[in-house]
Amino acid sequence: MKKRVFIFLGWIFTGLALIGVVLPILPTTPFILLAGWLFAKSSERYERWLKSTRVYKRYAVPYLEAGGLSFRKKAELLITVYSVLLVSGLLIANTHVRIVLGVLAIVKFIVICRMPTLDTKKETVNS
Repeated sequence: MKKRVFIFLGWIFTGLALIGVVLPILPTTPFILLAGWLFAKSSERYERWLKSTRVYKRYAVPYLEAGGLSFRKKAELLITVYSVLLVSGLLIANTHVRIVLGVLAIVKFIVICRMPTLDTKKETVNS
């Protein structure tokens, strides 16, 4: 039963990671890392599949190898996210949606700032 729950959750987080590739307000790397962990605990076949995908290789491998993100990469992520959130906030006149967008901006800032920042001299993360 536990194995099936982990597989199910692995697919949920894989889906969220894939959505995060397109929508910068979702954190792709943490979702893909969590999906990898869940598949590692439940299905060797799904784990191998996930590790062979371009999404895993682009987002998870550099983070796992380097142990963090460069300051430049963090700035690029925040600029992209805030641009999308700003445009969304300007196009949508609903106050509740704007509040949710503001909360998302704060959460995204906290998540990105809490990630380890790499020394640019030792940086191995692709920019």
